[in-house]
Amino acid sequence: MKKIFSLLLILILVLSIVGCSKETISQKTEEELRAEIKAEMEAEEKLKEELKAEMKAEMEAEKKDEASKYNEELRFLKGKLLGYGLYGGEDGGTGIILDNPIIVDNRRVKEIFFEDESILNFVPRKYFTYCYEGGTTFTNDGKIPIEIETDPKGYKYNEEYDRISGTMVKVISVDGEKNLVDKTENEYPLEYYKTLVLTRVYDGVEVLPKNIKEHYFYKNTDTPLVGDEFKKAVDKILEAGYSIRQIEGEFSIVDLSEETPTEVDITLSAKEFLEKYPTDYVATEEDAGYHGYNTTYEYPYTGMTVRYYHGKENNLENAELGSIDITEHLNKIKDLDITIGMSLAEAYEYCDTNLEKHYDRHSDTYVDEVYEYNGLVLALNDRGFGEHDEVSSDDQVTKISLWLLED
Repeated sequence: MKKIFSLLLILILVLSIVGCSKETISQKTEEELRAEIKAEMEAEEKLKEELKAEMKAEMEAEKKDEASKYNEELRFLKGKLLGYGLYGGEDGGTGIILDNPIIVDNRRVKEIFFEDESILNFVPRKYFTYCYEGGTTFTNDGKIPIEIETDPKGYKYNEEYDRISGTMVKVISVDGEKNLVDKTENEYPLEYYKTLVLTRVYDGVEVLPKNIKEHYFYKNTDTPLVGDEFKKAVDKILEAGYSIRQIEGEFSIVDLSEETPTEVDITLSAKEFLEKYPTDYVATEEDAGYHGYNTTYEYPYTGMTVRYYHGKENNLENAELGSIDITEHLNKIKDLDITIGMSLAEAYEYCDTNLEKHYDRHSDTYVDEVYEYNGLVLALNDRGFGEHDEVSSDDQVTKISLWLLED
């Protein structure tokens, strides 16, 4: 602009000279006067052309700046992440709700859709859940701030869905994090694993097992429906100190730390036991062993089974405790500091310190992992009297068994 002002000043001076020349017209020849006027007119025309060119260049520069600014608005986008992948099919992908709308093909755009879902790899796993139809699903639509780079020439109008799609070039930041790392192998929150188990536990089986580790998906980790995700989820839940229970076909996940187990007194008579720990599941049958009959008290809601031996079918007066099995944290043997869910290694350490090992008169040896307690034989997780894997730091007590050993 300074150059334009300079040219205008020169033009004013030229016009002043023309005015002055009138005073000296009489002193010049006609020929000289014409030449002088021609030169002045050419100079004036040249000045106009220069001024015109300068103004044109200035306008083109301004247009170029505006185009560059517009191009930057289309290239670098800030907003909130949308998970169009929720819907699957041709409508799958991700998107962005723009903090500031942009103009694309004369349309004011607030949302842009991308078929590329790679941005989800950088999203913290806490923002995902598990759905029956969609599997692992992003949940925080329109809440997580993102910055992305797009191709300004890649925008297209989708008439079917009435929206603009774009081409993502680079993910700049997600949830405030700029030094992005792939999070696909990171652990999901515990609620994710709980939802996965409760969502899939009723699939793939006709009869639901009481022990979740006996579930088809837990044993068959190559199933195309959930792969090893079901087993991984179950293990994560149990490791976190929870119990997964099945009661009459309904599964629930319970925080063991919030429950105080009932202490079960095994010194009670059969009648006293039933009075103190009532149940509707009582069955008597002939005994195939040394006794005439056995009566079983079943506690399906709390994971306990108790069996008494007696000589007469309908008489429990002189019945003796034959066995008791506990598989849930809700019950524990009175005065025995072992509970379902505790470390198996710690349980054996307790037994080694406080109980006597069982002596097997047939082999004339003391049996590892089998102990004596209150006249009964104690075993954990059905171990003992056979070969078993070594106890690992991850192993937990899943079953406590006491039984009368008579042979």
